[in-house]
Amino acid sequence: MSIQSTRQRSAVPSSTPAQNTQPAGGKLPQQADSTPKARSVGFTSQSSFEPAASAPAVDLQRGSTGPAVQQLQDDLVKLGYLTQAQVQTGPGIFGPQTETAVKRFQADHGVPQTGYFGPMTRAAMNQALQGSTGSTPPPSTSGSAEVQQLMSEHPVGSYAGQCSGFAAVAAHIPGFPRADGLGPVNGNQMVDFLTSGGHGYHRVGSPAAGDIFSMNIGQYGHTGVVVGVHDNMVTVLDSNWNLDEKIRVHDIPLSQFSGFARKD
Repeated sequence: MSIQSTRQRSAVPSSTPAQNTQPAGGKLPQQADSTPKARSVGFTSQSSFEPAASAPAVDLQRGSTGPAVQQLQDDLVKLGYLTQAQVQTGPGIFGPQTETAVKRFQADHGVPQTGYFGPMTRAAMNQALQGSTGSTPPPSTSGSAEVQQLMSEHPVGSYAGQCSGFAAVAAHIPGFPRADGLGPVNGNQMVDFLTSGGHGYHRVGSPAAGDIFSMNIGQYGHTGVVVGVHDNMVTVLDSNWNLDEKIRVHDIPLSQFSGFARKD
């Protein structure tokens, strides 16, 4: 939140020498002060102005470095999830202590415990820093227990094969994972495969945590698991052969998805 304070200018006439005359009785008559007074906005001369704290505006995860990570660590200290001594062991470095603190914050605020700082965690942290529950609806986290189980079995950075192979594992399709890491179909066909092959899934229009998604990108498309949803962003858990086929968590705009499948 950015607050701008405007200093109002007043045309104050230059002072004139005081008249050394008094009326009878030795008292000066009281006169209204006609000098315009400048008004302060947001602070007084006795107090300093400090803008309200806010969460970092960029997405962060383990391995990130820089001022935004330092800001996140400072916010976690303010909220009681990190100590200053812990921050000093790696200021500006998103390491295991920061990741653990983010997961603890997520657990306390109804956000999937991914350790990834994205739109859902940012919204929850901004509300926490402002000390208000606000009117922002909570992120969609139905099925998050299954997501947590999946992430405990397939942590970020671990090998998972190609995207469709990992999605098949997440959907509990028999015969997966395969040694070659491949899936039953291409990524852009995964939702159709799950919802038309008697696998116990149905197609839904709005995503929630635990859903399997498909995207029509590139030649073969893409697929993975929805971790959570906030506004028009979807946090996903997936793997990609372009990225060493390792698990990652990241955000994708809702408009880029072609479909979602949810377990019956």
